[in-house]
Amino acid sequence: MSHRHLPGGVTVVSVAGEVDLRTADRLHAYLQQARRSPAEHLVLDLTDTPLLDSTGLQVLVNAHLYATAHGATIRVAALAPMVQRVFAITRLDAHIGVHPTVEDALLAALTGRRPGGGSDDGNGLGGNTAHGESA
Repeated sequence: MSHRHLPGGVTVVSVAGEVDLRTADRLHAYLQQARRSPAEHLVLDLTDTPLLDSTGLQVLVNAHLYATAHGATIRVAALAPMVQRVFAITRLDAHIGVHPTVEDALLAALTGRRPGGGSDDGNGLGGNTAHGESA
């Protein structure tokens, strides 16, 4: 995993590998560490994440709840077909912004737009610095 802080209060976290029972706690801890402030918007680049199981989904739900409680958002980008399907089946895509590219997710985070052009309504489930960690 790695992350980079961008102007405008957005942190992009790149996740590599499967997020499952073995690795979900690591992702949870990494998301907490990567955020500069509670109001930081998060964009998760899932380009290299072929699998996200229920424990991984729970990490994202918890991150979403934390973000919305602090006036921020969490967005995911570049989902593999299997991960996209999990988001659709669980209807998590109705609460967490799902975007085809990281660039789309960044634009949405900075402008408050949801995929499809709507704006974030706050409902839900209740300086450029780079940092890295080998996966």
